[in-house]
Amino acid sequence: MRLLLPLLIACLPAAWPLLAAADSYVRLGAGVSRTTAAGDYPGNRGNPRFRDTDVAAIAGLGWRFNRWLGVEGTLTGTDLFFSDEALERDANAYGYGLSAIASLPVSERWALTARYGTWRWRLDMQPTSGPWSSTFSGSDRVRGAGVEFRAGPDAVLNLAFDDYRMENIKLRLVTISLHWLLGGTQSARE
Repeated sequence: MRLLLPLLIACLPAAWPLLAAADSYVRLGAGVSRTTAAGDYPGNRGNPRFRDTDVAAIAGLGWRFNRWLGVEGTLTGTDLFFSDEALERDANAYGYGLSAIASLPVSERWALTARYGTWRWRLDMQPTSGPWSSTFSGSDRVRGAGVEFRAGPDAVLNLAFDDYRMENIKLRLVTISLHWLLGGTQSARE
């Protein structure tokens, strides 16, 4: 995972002509994440329930096939700046995924969105007190809904709620992001 982002950044100049010819965009955003688990979950050591609220970041690269359907690859990370709540464990999640994006335009500038896809994740859990920590990884589904506002000819603001699954643990994100449109035909934007 540490090499994925630098590799994507290094390949961006070579891929730029291809990206500019399609209805593509770059997404950068931040928000709040909530990790919850109850009962039988990986690393449960006598703690029947835990929750962790953190700052989250999301970055993505997407393509719109038309104004209703697209696909987006994303990188997601939580627990970027703050420690966890008092007397609770710390859960740090990050991963990458690919999702289908559906959009329902409701006006010239506004649209409702839905996402469904898969993501590869890694979860690090550490207690606020105690000598142990646990790391888990896997592949699961992601789904979400949102609202988009076209702020200009090359910029879209997106408010989204995404529900990531990690075995028996739920990660929910509320993010606001900016999509920079990179080029292509106007059909997907209108």
